[in-house]
Amino acid sequence: MQRVEEALDESFALDGVLGVALGDWRNGTCLRSKFRTNVTGFSQRELELIVSGNAELIRNKTKQFSRTQEKLEELFLVYEQFFCVVRLVNTITGLFFCLVLERQEANLAHARLKFSQITSAIELPEVEG
Repeated sequence: MQRVEEALDESFALDGVLGVALGDWRNGTCLRSKFRTNVTGFSQRELELIVSGNAELIRNKTKQFSRTQEKLEELFLVYEQFFCVVRLVNTITGLFFCLVLERQEANLAHARLKFSQITSAIELPEVEG
């Protein structure tokens, strides 16, 4: 088991990563994040917008899947300049990790596999209420 900061650091070390974040899909909040400061056109604000947009997408998909009893595990989005891999946290409803990868630099298959391993080993504190 690892902590959130360790998971962000490990994810951030993958080839082609522009940013990684922990978000809350219930309200679209970016709870923790890391992003590359040396990439033109990508900023903390961009990462927060991606998290917020993915939160909306997860809310919609969760409503859709509630009718079929399916459970959403991962979303994969392709943008013009980057890929976005979203993995829901299994242990706490409402949280997800978002990995943003530069299309030209990333090894997508390797990144998805490692990101899955990293996020499944997360140790989050118990939340009451």
